[in-house]
Amino acid sequence: MSSGRPTTDPKPHTIAVRVNEQTMYKLEQEATRTDRKVSEIVRDLITQNFK
Repeated sequence: MSSGRPTTDPKPHTIAVRVNEQTMYKLEQEATRTDRKVSEIVRDLITQNFK
């Protein structure tokens, strides 16, 4: 039995990244500004890098 909301884009993999205070602050500010989660922003940044 799965938990959470149903999705058409499951994300079964997890990575951990260490960042300094300044980077975390920027990520949190962007998350607040755009009403998104930090993880969404990081995924978008990764995707943009591979285009």
